[in-house]
Amino acid sequence: MPTPSPLVLIADRDRAIRESLAFTLGLEGLSVKTFQSADSLRNDQDLPHAACLIIADQPPQIDCFRLLGEVRDAHGQLPALLLTSNLTNALRGKAAASGFAGVLEKPLLDESLTRDVLALLGRKARLV
Repeated sequence: MPTPSPLVLIADRDRAIRESLAFTLGLEGLSVKTFQSADSLRNDQDLPHAACLIIADQPPQIDCFRLLGEVRDAHGQLPALLLTSNLTNALRGKAAASGFAGVLEKPLLDESLTRDVLALLGRKARLV
């Protein structure tokens, strides 16, 4: 029986961003679910099976740092990346202090998404 592909959950209020990230990660053979709001991610039945989270710094209805804390309180130390369009040193420091493994800056113009997610999952990018 084939090994199931790791599940990545993405919370971002921008539909185009969610779809683009899901497509890019899908090309690497990852399973992806996207969420428009923090509430929908927090209440999703697949959350306990996730291998990685990507959380935008402004998901509706909740602070991204609080969301990560709540998810980890309920489901353990799930690796997570913060996605932002306004990266500052202060935000990078707060993200690190809050337990985010890294910060991705929108727009994603290089392979940083794939590289960082695969690194969190302990995998290498596919060679085409």
